[in-house]
Amino acid sequence: MTRRLPKHDYRHFPPAYFDHLRRFGAFGDLKIGPLSPQDAQSIRYDLYTFRSKLREAIPTGDPIARELGDIAAQMILRIIPTEDGQQRWLVMQRHPIYTAGVVPLAEGDAT
Repeated sequence: MTRRLPKHDYRHFPPAYFDHLRRFGAFGDLKIGPLSPQDAQSIRYDLYTFRSKLREAIPTGDPIARELGDIAAQMILRIIPTEDGQQRWLVMQRHPIYTAGVVPLAEGDAT
């Protein structure tokens, strides 16, 4: 991916980004690829930028930004090599804070 167009609004991103976020919200962890190492880095950068633009649009009351922003807030992106080591997977995962169990503190435990 060699394009680097300025994106001033989340609506300027490719439709696939919307689809990937919705799939991630519905099904959890996703693997995208295999990709070249450069494409994996580029897409990861773009997805984090997309998340940032969604956050900027939430205060305007945009319902799509709210829906996708809530999903994107749970996302972390990792790049892992394929078995042959030449290509990469871009892995969308839930941040551990969203998957961890919550146990109330017993009285006196908080120090």
